[in-house]
Amino acid sequence: MRRIAFLCLTVAALVASSQPSWAWGGRGHRIVAAIAMQLIPKKAAKLDIVLRQLEIDNNFIDAASYPDEYVRSHDREHAMSPWHFADLPDDNTPFVCNNCLFDALGKNLDIVSQNRGDKENAQAISWVIHLVGDMHQPLHMDGRLRGGNDFPVTYRGKKTCKSYSGRPTKVELHSVWDDCLVEELSAGRSPQQMAKALLGKIRSHKGRPEVAGTDPKPW
Repeated sequence: MRRIAFLCLTVAALVASSQPSWAWGGRGHRIVAAIAMQLIPKKAAKLDIVLRQLEIDNNFIDAASYPDEYVRSHDREHAMSPWHFADLPDDNTPFVCNNCLFDALGKNLDIVSQNRGDKENAQAISWVIHLVGDMHQPLHMDGRLRGGNDFPVTYRGKKTCKSYSGRPTKVELHSVWDDCLVEELSAGRSPQQMAKALLGKIRSHKGRPEVAGTDPKPW
């Protein structure tokens, strides 16, 4: 539990919807994991061994997209779709989490804390990495216009932009965050190269007051 909580705090310190859309594209999620791996390489390496049990994306960096790239196609009941977002109110009304991202993060942290090293443990690790990324995609924390999916825009004057898969994606406000901005910023660089560039001279999560607590809601 302490190991994975440390991972969450690290990523939350450095990674700055009502529609179950992919939060960050595949590259964005992998960059989140690559940041964590560069800051806590020994801990990430231990988790990497457990993640080898996954059907695809079975390493620490690629596992960040396992919930999108594998689980979605096998979740026929769409039971896990609400896990990817939390509709935080922008007024003074109380926030109620009904099987939302915060519930899912807690559930998976509980599984990881059992430290069984089995496939369920591997899946839970991938969910934790993934959900910390989702939580830092702003439109996954806002339910208006289905998290921006119903807000059509253009990007660089175009109605489509490149996605991680290489296929063009339709541009709306949500996909601008997921794909357009990340792909342009990356300019073909790998998640590891991007993590190094984003980290700059930062070598530790320590001294980051914004993640002083372990409750993810303030993050």
